[in-house]
Amino acid sequence: MTAWNMRIFLFALLSGSVIGGLISLFVRMLELRPAGFSFTWHAILLLPAGLIASAFLCKKAAPEIDGFGTEEVLSLVEKETRKERLRVVPARFFATLATISVGGSAGKTGPSVQMGALLCAFLGAGVEKGRLPKESMLFLGAAAGFSAVLGAPFTAVIFAKETLAKGHTLRIPLLGALTVASLSSALVASLCNVQYFYESLQFEIPWNGRLVLLSLVVGIASGLVSIFHVSLVNTLKRAGAAFPMPLFLRALLGSSFLLGLLLLSGGMVAGLGEKSLGSLFSGGDVSPFAWILKSAATGVTVAFGGNGGIVSPTLFVGVASGNVLAHWLSFDCSLCCALAMVAVFAGTINAPFTGLFLAVELFGVGITLPAALACFAAYWISRPWNLYARFHFLESRERLVGRECRMWTYLAELFQKPHDHRQKNK
Repeated sequence: MTAWNMRIFLFALLSGSVIGGLISLFVRMLELRPAGFSFTWHAILLLPAGLIASAFLCKKAAPEIDGFGTEEVLSLVEKETRKERLRVVPARFFATLATISVGGSAGKTGPSVQMGALLCAFLGAGVEKGRLPKESMLFLGAAAGFSAVLGAPFTAVIFAKETLAKGHTLRIPLLGALTVASLSSALVASLCNVQYFYESLQFEIPWNGRLVLLSLVVGIASGLVSIFHVSLVNTLKRAGAAFPMPLFLRALLGSSFLLGLLLLSGGMVAGLGEKSLGSLFSGGDVSPFAWILKSAATGVTVAFGGNGGIVSPTLFVGVASGNVLAHWLSFDCSLCCALAMVAVFAGTINAPFTGLFLAVELFGVGITLPAALACFAAYWISRPWNLYARFHFLESRERLVGRECRMWTYLAELFQKPHDHRQKNK
């Protein structure tokens, strides 16, 4: 190992530890929020206040936080955004806290990825310029943030390669540094006693023909669910942006819509939704429309001033839809929920290997084969509708607008090879 590679590994260890500490603080503060939503005057009045605070931070402090987090990192990687600003980190931190703590439906993974990427770029400013490109620092920080928030360090490495670095060559030293940063971040999160919803779930699965068929069915259904999820969230977000209005009025209107969705779901779709997953995995009697309400609540939250990511809502949508499928297919509920969760996640972000590795790290190696079938089936069904299609297919925005409604575009591009990122930069 050369002296330069040793410096890179030491930098990855340091940055991963620092990012792990920041994300642990972020997650522990989010854990203070109780499950569900208490329909009291106190809670109802806090909802628009949280949306106003989040929208104000976005408008005045850092417009870069107006998104789910991962898209902003992709913009930096693809040089659509030229400058990283450190003040985005505290703005994203407190805007997401303000949204989720009052009951807004948003996630923590995207903000963690963005905060980790920007913090790593700031810490890497002292590394010899030109020896470690800015994109590599962004990959390191994003992987560390992903690892700390989900407790899945090897999935974080695959996520960085499959989602953030499509079209970029990651050499072995950089892959090693990504692994070091992810492991150190996950270790710090573990030392900070960060709790994860999946810790008690492990599967030993008897492999048979029925399981193969059901895994494929769950994957296909999850691909359709991810198409609906992405389309609904994007449609609501565009609809909110199409009607400019004062900040206070926007937050008040969004809170009214969100309260209606919370009432319909009994408060289950409020916040991250992770504390409600136990009843879904165990086959509890929940509304078969909970996954639709969660998608709608997420779209309304981000359309009317809220701030946060989309991974946690996507995991909830997957588990809730898996609960419905399990009852329809007479399938083991916990296994069906687990497969649907990773398959919807894989379809939503266009990353089947990330979904597969997430399944293995969260639920054990016993789920590997059914998870692979479900994730790749969902990926092929939902490929053109994924959340980051603008970056992965490198098409103009005009062609992307209205994609959700054009089936012939899907059929044409299903067999069309995506352009290489490197052709864009020539």
